Amino acid sequence: MNHRIRIKSKLGLAALIAGIAAVAAGVAYATIPDTNGVIHTCYSKSNGTWRPIDSPTQKCKPVETALNFNRTGPQGIQGPKGADGTNGTNGTNGTNGTNGTNGTNGEAGPTGPAGPSDAYYAADFGRPDVPSDGQHDTVLTLTLADAGNYAVTGTGTWVAQGGGVSNGFCGLAWSSGTEGNSFPVSTQGTDVQVPFAAIGTFAVPANATIRMFCTTTDAAVSIAHPSLMAIKVATLQTTLH
Repeated sequence: MNHRIRIKSKLGLAALIAGIAAVAAGVAYATIPDTNGVIHTCYSKSNGTWRPIDSPTQKCKPVETALNFNRTGPQGIQGPKGADGTNGTNGTNGTNGTNGTNGTNGEAGPTGPAGPSDAYYAADFGRPDVPSDGQHDTVLTLTLADAGNYAVTGTGTWVAQGGGVSNGFCGLAWSSGTEGNSFPVSTQGTDVQVPFAAIGTFAVPANATIRMFCTTTDAAVSIAHPSLMAIKVATLQTTLH
């Protein structure tokens, strides 16, 4: 509901404002305006009084009209956007971090495949003699530079000197004295030349010497064109019967 108050002269309006100020000073302890910024007053048309009150603690009298005022005016329109500020200067570069610690060594990888085989060969194109003394006389030698496992083959031709019966055998051994398989040889009558082959397997250190030997207790013999072949292998698997 709207209420209109007619003030007949400027002098009367001034007196009214002064009266409100005086009354407000007398109740300075009251909450005027309230927490929402509203000033609550009561106007009496019959006797022309106009007084502020501490609402809601105080109320207008039945013969008075409540008149409320907002001390804060309406919100103004939004102002124009301000100009953009200038860009700030770049910051200084930070210091370099320290190097991280070295990682631990990885686990060893699996064993690689075996490399290519090595072969060693020796030959004598003469006729080494083997006396009839029953000793293991060396006919030919072969030095193996690398340590490892070797399959060795020795060949030659058993030649009886002067014909007749000549019994004996040839075999393989290496410098430690370990012998391989021996090959028995026998000549009788006019059959005075017999080819033979001796085969052995050896696990040797570096620079081991393989030798082919022959022995006889009958007539002396010669070994024609003896040869040795040694092939390095990964593993040795020997079966004897």
